Amino acid sequence: MKKAVLMLIFIFILGLTTVICLDYWHTKLWQAEKAAELQSMTRLCQSRLENSIKIRINAIQALVSLFGIHPDTTYKEFNRFAKQFLKVNPPIRALQYADSKTVVKYTYPQKGNEITITEPLCLIEDPQRGHFVRKTIEEKRLTIQGPYELRQGGNGIVVRAPIFADDRFLGLAIGVYDIPVLVSEALTGTNISQIIFRLADGTGKVLAGPDTLSPNAFEQPVNVNDARWMMGLDWKQFPLKIPLHKRLLIWFFGGSFFLVVLFFIHRSITQTLQMEQTVKDRTKDLTQTNKTLTREITDRKKTEDALLKSKRELSTLMGNLQGMAYRCRNTPEWTMEFTSDGCRQLTGFLPSDILNNQVVAYGELVHPDDRKTVWKQVQDALTKKEHFDVEYRIITKSGEQKWVMERGVGVLDENQKILTLEGFIADISDLKKLQSRLRQAQKMEAIGTLAGGIAHDFNNILSSIIGFSELALDDAETESRQQKNIREVLVAGQRAKELVQQILTFARQSDPENKPVKIKLIVKEALQLLRSSLPATITIKQDIKSNATIMADPIQIHQVIMNLCTNAWHAMGEKGGMLTISLEEKRIGQKAGAESFQRPFAQFIRLTIKDTGSGIDPQIIDRIFDPYYTTKEKSKGTGLGLSVVQGIVQGCGGQIKVESTPDQGTKFDVYFPILEQKTEIEHDVEIKIEHGNERILVVDDEKPIARMIKQMLERLGYIVEAKTSSTEALALYKKNPESFDLVITDMTMPGMTGDALARAVMDLKPTTPVILCSGYSDLISKEKAKHMGISALLTKPISNIELAKTIRSLLDSL
Repeated sequence: MKKAVLMLIFIFILGLTTVICLDYWHTKLWQAEKAAELQSMTRLCQSRLENSIKIRINAIQALVSLFGIHPDTTYKEFNRFAKQFLKVNPPIRALQYADSKTVVKYTYPQKGNEITITEPLCLIEDPQRGHFVRKTIEEKRLTIQGPYELRQGGNGIVVRAPIFADDRFLGLAIGVYDIPVLVSEALTGTNISQIIFRLADGTGKVLAGPDTLSPNAFEQPVNVNDARWMMGLDWKQFPLKIPLHKRLLIWFFGGSFFLVVLFFIHRSITQTLQMEQTVKDRTKDLTQTNKTLTREITDRKKTEDALLKSKRELSTLMGNLQGMAYRCRNTPEWTMEFTSDGCRQLTGFLPSDILNNQVVAYGELVHPDDRKTVWKQVQDALTKKEHFDVEYRIITKSGEQKWVMERGVGVLDENQKILTLEGFIADISDLKKLQSRLRQAQKMEAIGTLAGGIAHDFNNILSSIIGFSELALDDAETESRQQKNIREVLVAGQRAKELVQQILTFARQSDPENKPVKIKLIVKEALQLLRSSLPATITIKQDIKSNATIMADPIQIHQVIMNLCTNAWHAMGEKGGMLTISLEEKRIGQKAGAESFQRPFAQFIRLTIKDTGSGIDPQIIDRIFDPYYTTKEKSKGTGLGLSVVQGIVQGCGGQIKVESTPDQGTKFDVYFPILEQKTEIEHDVEIKIEHGNERILVVDDEKPIARMIKQMLERLGYIVEAKTSSTEALALYKKNPESFDLVITDMTMPGMTGDALARAVMDLKPTTPVILCSGYSDLISKEKAKHMGISALLTKPISNIELAKTIRSLLDSL
């Protein structure tokens, strides 16, 4: 009986709680209805406002038709035409016509437009209107400007439409509209006393109504041509509670219902108590039966536990495998009958998704380009009753592409017919990436080898160009046009020499040569190259505020600038944009994150390269400096650019930082430590070359170089014998070693190399100085040449001054 009373109390509390919840739910429905009503009114007002503006635009279209057909329309005819429109269109403040020079000629009405009439306005020159006028004419379409302060007074919008006849621009048809009147029309039939209205433009500037609305407000975009506004309505006082009589009805019917339920529950409890005694009697009979069943269940449980343990051990073994074990039917769909838990890690799908093709067939995950090839390889192996090993690509649930290796075999019945396929599929994507990186490294090694060969031949060519240019410069008259032209050839030759050095540095065939550099000059040079190569859609803005000096290789700094600017160009693409390059000095303090710099609290020069392109996805921005990582197409990048840039900057003791916002652009800040010591200003100094009368043997397989050196040395008074064959030169030297005071030989020559010739000469006469010249060779270095006893090692192209000074120094030391 006590249980029955407690049950009744519980039911009563439950009923009371339910009625309260019902009342709360109904209140929420009431509030939702009011919100829906506000939403409906907002959409209606938005539609009215758009239609109101579009109707008034018809007046502008009519003016376009009038002046397009009758370009000679008089002011009187214009007034009569405009007057008719203004009678039925109160929002129109004025209709205007501007001639082909965009000067306002006709205005109606005159009242309120005295400023426009008395002070003729050239719209295209007006700073507030010029941009929109040019846009209207260039795009040959109607545009809407505003809202802004009108010359007629107050705020409004201006609609302009171009007038053309046979592609000849005749002028502009202009309409000025009053925003308050347009808003008033949109709110017609709305209970203004209960509603708050707000209108804002695309920038968030409020045109009408309060600055903000409550969270219960509803906003709707207003779109007319290229204008984009946002209109919103809100209740002045949001109706939070439903009427009292509705709430009383809810409590009455809810309470009545639960009283009836309470009655039936009480009767049910009484019947239940009567049945309890009957159940107790039956329970005694069932107890004995349960004991017998318990023994049987215990025995069965032991058997099931043993089987479950075996399955668990097999499942653990499968789960630890890095891949997916499977059994499937021999169909092109790879209809799976069993897959291990590795299925999810491999494909992104659960095993249950793939079994019997419930969600997707495994065959559909195989890359479309690989399906036919893989199917043929598997069938050929099954025909031969052999294992099959195939590599192919799959596309996972997330869209990721993976390389996998599948090894399997056909399971045969007693008649040698294939029942199923069983095998294992493993992810080999990382192995494929390593193979790709190995191939890329091999390519870079091949490029390095090729660069060495190019450098050798190119330096030989430059030797002739620079050498003969210096000879021609000596023959030219002072300050003549010929002398100036030859100086330009020498400057170009030196630039080509630096370019060869850059190629060798990039190919890791040469170490960078760090020296004091004014980075400002390199930036200026890079900008000149960029301006000629970038499309006209990209605007270059520069802000150079520093003339500081850093310690770096100028070729590498040029490479950093060109690489980052090229990336910015690709990010902006065909749309174009703004490329900003700035240079300023900055001291790195604690607030600027000095702990990430090699030289914190020092003076740095900051090079900033900023674009307005597509930006970088925040999910990959931490990986952009990884070698071989790139988001570009294969034809546009290898993923080495930013990695090389970072290596150059850090090698100079600097730091590179990046900031990017998708669809807004990217900014790279490159910091270089400023060289604290003052560098002396270089001045042009006339170098005096000393003459001589000694005998010199010149050996170079390039005839132009041999002739050039012979001519240059003979001008200085030396007695020169030039040979283009190393074997002939050695034979000549063997005849009379005392007839030569010094030997100059090229390194790379057919038959006998320069170092071999040098050894033979020194064996015959150890006191003979030998100068070894090389365009480029990995077989000789300064240390190796010195160890061999060679007096000097010069790298082509060699200037005449450098060669003359070296010869004189060696001969004077004897």
